[in-house]
Amino acid sequence: MSKARHLLVAAVVVAAVICPLVTEVSQPTAAASGSVRTQASSTTVKLSNATVAYGDEQAERFEVTVSPQSSGSMPTGPVWIVQFAQTFCTATLTSGKGSCTLSPDQLAPGVYHLVATYGGSADYNGSASAQETFTVRKAASKITLKLSPAKVAYGGEQAERLEVTVSLQFSPSMPTGTVTIMSSAGRVCVIELSAGKGSCRLTPKKLRVRTYVLVATYSGSTAFKRSISIKNVLTVTKGVARTPTTTTKRPVVSLLTACQYANTVNEVALLVLEGGSYNRKDLDAYAAVAESYSPAFKTSMQYLLEAISWFPISTPWVPDAQPGGVDYDVLLNQIEGTSTWLAIACG
Repeated sequence: MSKARHLLVAAVVVAAVICPLVTEVSQPTAAASGSVRTQASSTTVKLSNATVAYGDEQAERFEVTVSPQSSGSMPTGPVWIVQFAQTFCTATLTSGKGSCTLSPDQLAPGVYHLVATYGGSADYNGSASAQETFTVRKAASKITLKLSPAKVAYGGEQAERLEVTVSLQFSPSMPTGTVTIMSSAGRVCVIELSAGKGSCRLTPKKLRVRTYVLVATYSGSTAFKRSISIKNVLTVTKGVARTPTTTTKRPVVSLLTACQYANTVNEVALLVLEGGSYNRKDLDAYAAVAESYSPAFKTSMQYLLEAISWFPISTPWVPDAQPGGVDYDVLLNQIEGTSTWLAIACG
């Protein structure tokens, strides 16, 4: 577009805003020298909706028509939908008609005064439509509140988790801002939204024992309306006093069984002391059964196994030798002492 035509378009826009009734612009024609005279044009614009919600701007369709002053070919070229120097969309004429739409989230909520501006062509002068009013309103929001759980004991309110989710009517963007949770007794907590979600926990003894009605309120923003959740009921019950209890571990085997296995280990120890051989794997298995009855049986079995471990498994015991520096009498006393204890414990 030439510099002269740019100036012409600017003049058309200003004229349309200041004097909406002037919808045709005439351009001085060449002197009588045989040059072609350009025709005047008339531009109109029609809005499919006078009001749309934020995030749903694409529902608005601007339909433009550029008509020649007299019969002939139909005007071609672009038509701009503008407010002062701001262009919202551009329609391309086909047979004098065209249309364009906005994109989601393109315009902030507010009132706009729009004009369709045709810049003209080699055959037609530029023209501007009458001013049209177009409104983008705040989009609706919806908030949900979830209690988990719905009943807590007094003093254990920290177990309660309050979760909120804010969704939007049209916009693909995520809402921001704050959510305030109120109860029938006052404010409970304030949540800062992140990606449209947030949560908070109560503090111990924050609420008295009773039933509360909770409601979450989204404060809204410059683009989204305020919203309130449905009512949720939270019950705070009396705390139950708990007395620490000690549990006695029940023995795996009976006393009779423990004594039978313990005496078997004891008899093997006495035989080994006199030079007999033993199978350590079987001996450990017998001792494990006896040990499972009580700590006292476990200690006695450990004494016997410790004493037996000094004796060779396959080589006969030599009473006069002192294996590893351990005296024979010491080992004998250890085994016999365990025998005496077993006699008392097993009756």
